[in-house]
Amino acid sequence: AHQAYANERWQSLTGQDRAMLLEGAAEENDEGEGGSNGNHNDVITPGMVQMIRNSGIAGRKPPFEASIKCLHSHYAHYRSGGGEVNIVGKWVEDLLLENFPELDL
Repeated sequence: AHQAYANERWQSLTGQDRAMLLEGAAEENDEGEGGSNGNHNDVITPGMVQMIRNSGIAGRKPPFEASIKCLHSHYAHYRSGGGEVNIVGKWVEDLLLENFPELDL
């Protein structure tokens, strides 16, 4: 689910947004730390681009090992359309419905 989420987030950006991020990170690399070229890309770092492009659910960093954190984030991903790939979110919903049948999910 983490990799699918990272891919989904990157693909949800417009081509223009992805280009701006990649260009800003390249400028940061060319100028080194603290460089400033006077445009909106001054705050874009290679680390920021890597985080946006590759981090998983709840900011999980690759490599995605077999462990689970932030059940609320998995559940939010599941409910927002990640149900086909996020079995953890499905488990959370099943447990909620089992233990709190009065909830309107």
